[in-house]
Amino acid sequence: MALSLYSKIYNKPFPYLVCYNILSNAPKWNEYCHTLEKKNDQTKKNKKVKLAGNQTSTQSTSVTSSSVVKVDGETSGEETCGPAKRPIGRKKAKDAVKEESVSLNLLKKMSTAHSTISDTAKRQNDILEAQQVAITHMADKAIMSKDLNGLSNLARSYYESEQKKIIERLQNKANTKREAKFKKKKIDNEKEKEEEEIEVE
Repeated sequence: MALSLYSKIYNKPFPYLVCYNILSNAPKWNEYCHTLEKKNDQTKKNKKVKLAGNQTSTQSTSVTSSSVVKVDGETSGEETCGPAKRPIGRKKAKDAVKEESVSLNLLKKMSTAHSTISDTAKRQNDILEAQQVAITHMADKAIMSKDLNGLSNLARSYYESEQKKIIERLQNKANTKREAKFKKKKIDNEKEKEEEEIEVE
């Protein structure tokens, strides 16, 4: 109907039939037609309210507005104005890709920053621990190598008790190392036995 209306108005056939066939099914075009139809309905209502006192002008406007509505209704078609979703445009798609890449870059930078911070903290802890071990070792060595001959009885008993504590601590440390080695060896032996049993089966 829209095509015949165009040919009646302009006395020639519609020259852009290919464009019409493509656009009539496009969601973007359907949305545009739908909004145009709503605007025309609004203007129709507004004109009726404004021209309620003047009968002659109301009839002429209702005729023109109804013909406009018919043209819009015929061109848009209710079957094409369905709930089809409108695709995003190129610019929005490019912007979305840009935002995604920017956020990915930020996440990568944050993860590298976190890893460098954790590595630095670990190194600092290792350095502090090594320093503490070195200081303890130096203090132990100073106490163990102290000459007790020229000291008073009270100082001598203090250094002897400290030397005993150092020796006990070193023995405990050696025992825990031996136990850890023994447990590890036992676990390794059990794993080897399990692997041999699996191979036999």
